[in-house]
Amino acid sequence: MILETRERQAKDARIEFRIPSSQKELIEDAASLQGVSVSDFIAASAHREAVKVVQESAVIKLNREESTRFVEALLTPPEPNEALRALMRKSLPAKTH
Repeated sequence: MILETRERQAKDARIEFRIPSSQKELIEDAASLQGVSVSDFIAASAHREAVKVVQESAVIKLNREESTRFVEALLTPPEPNEALRALMRKSLPAKTH
């Protein structure tokens, strides 16, 4: 069942929305097939999708060429130019002793 894979937590928040009746019927059928309530089915499905979206936004995908260029840039960074040096002088707080 869907809820067996997650810790049971207090249900203290509410979400309401409207959907077409055809979607509601499909969701009811799917929840029934899973042996869970419509609310539990929707909550688990939404949670699963939310986790996926958040995880995907935290990962940068590079092809082989991009990955090679990225590693090379890390291993052999270019020398800072004058604009970068000026920015660093401006951004660093003055030392006080």
